[in-house]
Amino acid sequence: MEDQALSRSDARLSYARLAVFGLGITLLVLAVRGGTASLAWSAAAAALSGPAVRRAVLAPSPRTVGPAVGALIRAIPALDGGIAGASGPAPAMLFLSMLGLTRWGRTLIPIT
Repeated sequence: MEDQALSRSDARLSYARLAVFGLGITLLVLAVRGGTASLAWSAAAAALSGPAVRRAVLAPSPRTVGPAVGALIRAIPALDGGIAGASGPAPAMLFLSMLGLTRWGRTLIPIT
């Protein structure tokens, strides 16, 4: 019941557009600052969260904002991989397994 009320208020206040702006800035800074090692991770984060976030921006409602928030949460390991990728490819490989675990874990524990 609380989750539905939160989703309704998120959709009504249109935080989705703010999240897209923040995600875009984050991905841009990550790609520029991290160089080529971080570029692939930035693209992965955008690919993982982009479709759900796009739907939430175009039609903000509880049915679209909740899945967009979940997609953004599941993209966190890709963002972390991009940050670690700035140090080189070896540290970023740890986040590849975390990304797989997050994708698999969503079947066990629903996010938002």
